[in-house]
Amino acid sequence: VNSLLASFGGLGAGVIVERVLANEQLPFPLNYAVLLGLAFLCYMLSLCCMLFIKERAATDAPPPQDEKHDFFRMVVHAVRTDAVLRRTLLTRLFTGIENMAAAFYVVFAREWLRLPETAVGVFSIAIVVGGLVGIVIYGWLAMRMGSRRVIQAAGIMQFIAPALALALAVVSLPQPVAYAVLVVIMGLNGAINRSMQLGYFSYAQDSALEIDRPMYIGAVSSTAGTASLM
Repeated sequence: VNSLLASFGGLGAGVIVERVLANEQLPFPLNYAVLLGLAFLCYMLSLCCMLFIKERAATDAPPPQDEKHDFFRMVVHAVRTDAVLRRTLLTRLFTGIENMAAAFYVVFAREWLRLPETAVGVFSIAIVVGGLVGIVIYGWLAMRMGSRRVIQAAGIMQFIAPALALALAVVSLPQPVAYAVLVVIMGLNGAINRSMQLGYFSYAQDSALEIDRPMYIGAVSSTAGTASLM
């Protein structure tokens, strides 16, 4: 439910981006300044909401006091002893390398395909719509087949998206067709971004004690950041 609500909010954000960039009364860099200002206000509102979150106390026995705050030691021990977490981290590391391509799709669209600036707003909407579709697909897969199938589905999408972009780079297509393919690529990336919670987090937590679940989520999230550095 939270992901669906966030996606609907993102859909509105995509429309705002498209409208601001299409407004001739807001030339560059003023249009981007407006977008960054709106994003900053939304982030600050989110931060204020987070301050009121109260974490539910775990029912499992807490770890010994000398190990309670040693996050690194706990992660190393979990990786050594938990094959599920180990597989999850390795899979997230290798599939996350797709971010190397995802970060440049908009640059590719603007510099190589010469798409208009308003395409950025259309891409934003495509990402959100793809995320909505992804939530539905992942939710169905998680309920029927488990979180492992969610990870596999996201991995297939992470292969298809850069493969399509590579095809655009080597095959000459009419601009409208190339535009449509890039919209599909952005939709795939929106769906990929929604795989963490129902896929990687759920799969890793299946083998964790309740007291260790925040550490497992932190480890998977850190691996995603490491993959982005590549």
